[in-house]
Amino acid sequence: MIRKIKYFHPNGKKVPNGVYFQRGGYFFECRKNAQKFIVDNNHYLINSDYSISEAIHGEQYGQWKYKGGMIVFSPDVNSIVLNKDKLNNWISKKITTLKIRLFTKSIVQIIFKSCSQIHDSAEKIGSFSIGYFFQGNYISDKNKIFDEKSICLEILGIPPKPLMQLAEDIHKYFLIETVLVKDFNKDNFYLVENNRIGNSDLNSVNEKN
Repeated sequence: MIRKIKYFHPNGKKVPNGVYFQRGGYFFECRKNAQKFIVDNNHYLINSDYSISEAIHGEQYGQWKYKGGMIVFSPDVNSIVLNKDKLNNWISKKITTLKIRLFTKSIVQIIFKSCSQIHDSAEKIGSFSIGYFFQGNYISDKNKIFDEKSICLEILGIPPKPLMQLAEDIHKYFLIETVLVKDFNKDNFYLVENNRIGNSDLNSVNEKN
């Protein structure tokens, strides 16, 4: 399921019902938190055959029709039941967590190719960068924490819908319960959550909202 985040407050708080200056402080914190993303990082260019060129700087990549976005997720798998047996479940989670921590460009290449074949969006994925690009904090209503320890995948040259499709694919591939997405096209934030995998309504995600 994809949910739009209306107010990107660091603690996930809702708009206070207090006086004007309290609400003003709340909105200021939301704006400040939304600016805690490091952009224009060194990127790998994705070629038409899905091979990857050496790193280039974001400014060298140039301006495309679509700005792209950033997919943020925790490197720790701590909520999804991978196996009914407790010991095997613990081992499975540790293996999955290790795989996420070793998240490399080769894994991204596989995911991009799979996403492009499924969703016919190969020409829309331009370049990508992996790192710790979120310097803020966000706590979802399910107490999922995103902070400077979260792994970020920055993607350029991709419109909102394929960005969300890619976020869902990564979220399924790594068995992560909740993924945070920042859409650079309209500066919107979304949560991709586990409870309805495969049934998301992507019509609610477009370039105008």
